[in-house]
Amino acid sequence: MLTIEAPPPVPESAPPPSVTSASTAAPIQPLPKRPPKPRTDSRPTEEAQEPESVPAAEPAQAPPLEPASSASSEAEIAASQASIQRRIEALGDNQSFAPPDRQILQDAHSFLTQSEQALKEHNLLKAQELAGKATLLLDALESKP
Repeated sequence: MLTIEAPPPVPESAPPPSVTSASTAAPIQPLPKRPPKPRTDSRPTEEAQEPESVPAAEPAQAPPLEPASSASSEAEIAASQASIQRRIEALGDNQSFAPPDRQILQDAHSFLTQSEQALKEHNLLKAQELAGKATLLLDALESKP
């Protein structure tokens, strides 16, 4: 009969045994070498060069608050708003809209109102963007069967 004895108890102050041994650990790969940095030579070259005079820079001008290419004129925005108003009135006469479609119409009217307020405040970019949102809503509403 074979008798197996339990291993002796490990003292509590001893560190736990290592799971990996030196022979099973993966070899450490050296880090790749970096290319050498270019040396900056602080010694003057044999040919002394005189510093060129640098013209004084002109002061920077502040960019316009509203980009001219993206914002329409006040007259163009007002014409767009008038067109949106006519479209809303034409669609408002049609009472066959489902509740979600009526909400879209109200949202378009709200964007138009906000656009008109922005135009009064001379915020052309905001007025144009809000009118564009109203137009998109009306386009979607008019394209429904």
